[in-house]
Amino acid sequence: MTSELPKNPKNSELVEGQDENFLGGLPAKATSEIEALHRAACEAQQLFYLDPMTGYSVTTRFAHLERGSCCTNGCRHCPYVEDMLGRSLAVPEKPVRIISLCPSQTETLYALGLGDRIVGSTRYCVHPQEETQKTVRVGGTKKVDLELVRSLRPDLIIAEKEENPREMVEELSKIAPVYVTDVTDFASALKMIDRLGGLTGSKVEAAKILREIRENWRGLPRFEKPLRAAYLIWRKPWMVVGAGTYIGSLLKEAGLSSIFEGHSSSRYPEVTEQELIQARPEIVFLSSEPFPFRDSHVQEIQALLPEARVVLTDGELWSWYGSRMRQFPKFLERLKASLSL
Repeated sequence: MTSELPKNPKNSELVEGQDENFLGGLPAKATSEIEALHRAACEAQQLFYLDPMTGYSVTTRFAHLERGSCCTNGCRHCPYVEDMLGRSLAVPEKPVRIISLCPSQTETLYALGLGDRIVGSTRYCVHPQEETQKTVRVGGTKKVDLELVRSLRPDLIIAEKEENPREMVEELSKIAPVYVTDVTDFASALKMIDRLGGLTGSKVEAAKILREIRENWRGLPRFEKPLRAAYLIWRKPWMVVGAGTYIGSLLKEAGLSSIFEGHSSSRYPEVTEQELIQARPEIVFLSSEPFPFRDSHVQEIQALLPEARVVLTDGELWSWYGSRMRQFPKFLERLKASLSL
């Protein structure tokens, strides 16, 4: 097989070090078709290929060989890992130049002790505040400066399915391996922390965070009565939290009934004022993000739903998964106390 691999003058000793099992790191469930795609893409000197299972681009091992110095151990040691979409991609054993494109993940990476390895993030990655100000802002969660990303020479980019568009992930996959997380509920948020720990060589730190979350959540101060709750994230049009969302999962964990969970197939459906009235929520949360609800909006909704409790709430504590989850039980306790419930 080594004779068929491309020879990179800057990295010839690593190329020659490859053997017939250079794809042996693929997950056991990977099909022969996927293995064949990996091999064909490397032999054709392609930096990425299209995964037929997900439709996403996947970085090949050839991309690492071509770079020649993606990690301290040399590219022959880059294992294949499976991201949370089931995509197999080659990632250095200990990535040293990381770009994070989701605020929750960025905060979690810092909590894992990886601050010195984060070279880029989005302008929405604002926690921890002092540390994130030192990283290069590559753009927003929906659009980044590809040339700026390229100039940072990342050996790992971390994206989130909900936050980052597929088209952007495709383009970034031509630059570096893009590990995509997929957080839809409390359980998958815990899985994400564990995965990031394994991916970055921070398993011990990840285990500590997970232990703290589980300990804090053991006595979660749930609402005794399953109040009918609506969680609004946008105005004009009104948008609410639906099914298959992390926020919806937390509403359930808190003992509340998310009334728009079955409203439509959309995870964040648009609703009319009439639909809000007909849903008869007992409590309405107006989130501080992504739309910055204020007191004037409380009055607006209160006039529409005079019998409901309308509350401004901290969107970060409801929607930022990862290391932030350690703070949610105390936040919920304060929320209950403020509502006298």
